[in-house]
Amino acid sequence: MTRQENGDGAGNVQGSYSYRDAYGLARVVNYVADHNGFRAEIQTNEPGTETSNPAGATILSSSPPVHKK
Repeated sequence: MTRQENGDGAGNVQGSYSYRDAYGLARVVNYVADHNGFRAEIQTNEPGTETSNPAGATILSSSPPVHKK
């Protein structure tokens, strides 16, 4: 797991973290918090995820689609 964060002392923060497990599942999160609020972009291949844009977060999924019966 990696993590980094930078702030400018005026309340603006940007950072990221990433995770990869022994099976190759991975997540990378890049985020910004400033006068416009909190925003995140998430790149993942975790099963069951789909590319979407809920609540100020962009999720970019490379997971195969889940087939529902």
